[in-house]
Amino acid sequence: MLDLKEINEEIAKLEAGKTCYPNCERLAWLYIVRDHLKGTGRSAHTAMAVWDNEPHAVNRETADKWASSLINEDGTRGPHWSYDQVKQLMAQKGVSHDPNEFYSVLNAIYADYCKVFKKYGVGGNMDFYVDMAKAWLDDKDAGTGKAAAYYEHIAKH
Repeated sequence: MLDLKEINEEIAKLEAGKTCYPNCERLAWLYIVRDHLKGTGRSAHTAMAVWDNEPHAVNRETADKWASSLINEDGTRGPHWSYDQVKQLMAQKGVSHDPNEFYSVLNAIYADYCKVFKKYGVGGNMDFYVDMAKAWLDDKDAGTGKAAAYYEHIAKH
């Protein structure tokens, strides 16, 4: 079982390595585990069990803060779609995710990947963005609270 020292060593290796999505996602989870372990004397396994059993969600205030801090690859800043536009889109497309998380993730995906999506001819396809946000939120190998963990440990704010 991992202890705090081993987690900090793994974090240091990842922070010194290549910046890529898998490393950032792993770092986010390691930060969460480390934060739960500090001063508890618990193992990493116990800390992750506690994280998975606690409610971790993006509330409206956090969603607005996250979206307003986005630096979009197209040179703009802030959310590409308003909260109300996203809620309307969710109703039209039958999206059942939490609106705060979906609003945040949809805009973050636009911010990070709009240039790549445009390059490959899908940048103007709203269904593509919706499907990408749903896939990101539905990630089967991520624990609960993925959006909250991403915001807390990866996104600048």
